Amino acid sequence: MICATDRDEVRNRWFEGVAGHVHIREAPSRDVLEDLLGRAPDDFVLLHLALPGIGGISGVKELSERFPNCRLFCFADTPSDPEGLQLLQCGVSGYANTYMNPGLLRQAVEVIESGQVWLGQRLMQALIRTMATGRQSAPVPVHEPNPVLDKLTVREKEIAAVLAEGASNKIIARKLDITERTVKAHLTSIFEKTGTKDRLELALLVQGAAGKATLST
Repeated sequence: MICATDRDEVRNRWFEGVAGHVHIREAPSRDVLEDLLGRAPDDFVLLHLALPGIGGISGVKELSERFPNCRLFCFADTPSDPEGLQLLQCGVSGYANTYMNPGLLRQAVEVIESGQVWLGQRLMQALIRTMATGRQSAPVPVHEPNPVLDKLTVREKEIAAVLAEGASNKIIARKLDITERTVKAHLTSIFEKTGTKDRLELALLVQGAAGKATLST
């Protein structure tokens, strides 16, 4: 694992979160990071977007293209949904606040190491809305009946459909005139019946796509 930041306070915070990893290397600049990835191109990188020389989103894209097998977990001092969406399009494995809780960082790293993507709740919903908007503007495809979704009750299908538009639990509850607690209970059942792990994976299923991601809390 590589911790790519030139700030001591950030490095120390990250070290606390990833304590236990066998080998953690430091990269205080883009040049050092590229040198390390040149020797281990499939490494896991905690990348501070304020890293000297990184060059913002375009620089991250260049790194991702040059080292396609490395996993880039990007951190912003002030995260934003537009930046997060652009970074996801560049192929990063995660996006979060630079100063996220060390315990949550540990959980996020485990999620990414399992082959999934780590996103914040707001970004997750923004991504789902973006996919739903793109799907609505495209020619309507003809889908075969989905046996997985057929396992759901009428109410569960309604909830899944609204969720696939990028709605939060509060909005789902308001639209369907039910409580948030009821929405959560139904979602637990929906995830179990469909074999999906989170909101994005369920949204992709409902939209006729396929993919993986994990929702941070």
